[in-house]
Amino acid sequence: MVIPESVLIARLVEFDQTGHTGHATRALMMLSGVEGTLDDERLLRMAKVERVVDMLSAARVLLARPEQPTLTEVLLRELRERVHAARYPATEDR
Repeated sequence: MVIPESVLIARLVEFDQTGHTGHATRALMMLSGVEGTLDDERLLRMAKVERVVDMLSAARVLLARPEQPTLTEVLLRELRERVHAARYPATEDR
């Protein structure tokens, strides 16, 4: 049996690594649908192993907005860009 936390993290990893917004859409839909039933400890542990804690956090922040955002390609690409910009800050040439 595949646990939902595993599927969710796999979708976030695919989105993080490839930028494929279909994976992000599935992850966000899943997260919004099963948020209260997930094992948060297991989910966080898996996110740490796969190095997507920041992506998971960004997804949760997006879903917590009072106005439910429409999941567009632009919104999801911007989400990934923001996470990557924070994760990999540009270095200044000296």
